[in-house]
Amino acid sequence: MVSFHTFLECNIPIFSNPLRYLEAVKLAVQHYQFESIHPFYDGNGRTGRIINVLYLCLHGLLDSPVHFSIWPISS
Repeated sequence: MVSFHTFLECNIPIFSNPLRYLEAVKLAVQHYQFESIHPFYDGNGRTGRIINVLYLCLHGLLDSPVHFSIWPISS
């Protein structure tokens, strides 16, 4: 476990700052809590990911949202 923690600190900037690390833990907890209520038949995956991106942006952990989709966004 020590080596995994060292990997996170060295390779993922959010884990090198204790305050940002706390925000990452809060994000994980809120994501788990949201997914556990499971109000949709096909799951909460997409909605949960949108909430995660918004949380990261609001707390300054993500500069701009990134959209990954197999369908292109038309202009």
